[in-house]
Amino acid sequence: MGSDGYRCLASVAAFGVEADSLETLNAKATSLPVRCGKPTKRKIDPQDNTMKSNTMNPRTKRLMPGGVPRYIRCYDNDGKTVDRYTVVFTGLYRGREGCDYIDMSPAPFHPDGVCYYGWEPTVIDAPQGRAPAIGRCNHMGRRIPFRALPPDCRKVVVQDYMEIWQLP
Repeated sequence: MGSDGYRCLASVAAFGVEADSLETLNAKATSLPVRCGKPTKRKIDPQDNTMKSNTMNPRTKRLMPGGVPRYIRCYDNDGKTVDRYTVVFTGLYRGREGCDYIDMSPAPFHPDGVCYYGWEPTVIDAPQGRAPAIGRCNHMGRRIPFRALPPDCRKVVVQDYMEIWQLP
């Protein structure tokens, strides 16, 4: 039995179903809310941490054109603080009240890296009502395109964006 079989048996055990082999597991798995052994439909390109457009449903294509999150604004303060990059989530996603954002260092997954989430009752990057255009500055730094973020930062943003918008 390969590692996939062990992983499936472990996940089925979490639902209180005991199985001693993959055959028994397959027979019992049809009544469970989880499907084991199926590959995920979400494919993230390891080179630039964007989603492959050929694996997206229409809603995902609309919210992530070209695999890039549509409703975000990215800022770079040129290293003035440890949390160099700020990404503001915009749009009218379910449960939105105020403004969700992420502050992170260039290496958010590193043990010395920084990646924290915040919420404000008002939109933090547009206090006068309009956010700056890409290349322009405000109190958060210079606004940059998504692809200008470091790869690990893009990965964090894509994962959180998909969770916020409840994308498959």
